[in-house]
Amino acid sequence: AQAILSQGGLDGRSRSPCCLPRQATMASEGPCAQGGERYEAFVDCILDCTCGVNVTETDLVSYCQDEHAKNFTTQKACLCLATRCQLECIDEVPCTMSAGFDESCWSLEDAMPCDIGCAPRPAEVVVDPARPAMLEWDFASTPCISDIVSIEPPTAI
Repeated sequence: AQAILSQGGLDGRSRSPCCLPRQATMASEGPCAQGGERYEAFVDCILDCTCGVNVTETDLVSYCQDEHAKNFTTQKACLCLATRCQLECIDEVPCTMSAGFDESCWSLEDAMPCDIGCAPRPAEVVVDPARPAMLEWDFASTPCISDIVSIEPPTAI
């Protein structure tokens, strides 16, 4: 699996989810890419992991942005869970990982407000000091993307 999400951040500043490529959530080459021998297994795995998001109908970034357009916190939680699902499915199916996969994962994780399930970093690979603050979210209470309830933030009077 060549691509995971993107290296755009989710901190609401310069690297916001508005800039994440829509199709970057799927493998771009290899057996888990569209048309590959494991594509259907990969799609089914993501469907099960997310509890209902069919990536043949919408990509994960678009799903999170559309479902949680008015609440940036729930949008970030959705993107964190979506990325974790994708990484779990890359291992579970299994998909072929390109050279540099771990480094790409760490770079992506450095742009995210959560841990996404990358391989442990060696001591010489440090976390980017510009990494967004960790999202305060109880992921144990929301194992499925569909469990995230987006509430509109209050409007000013």
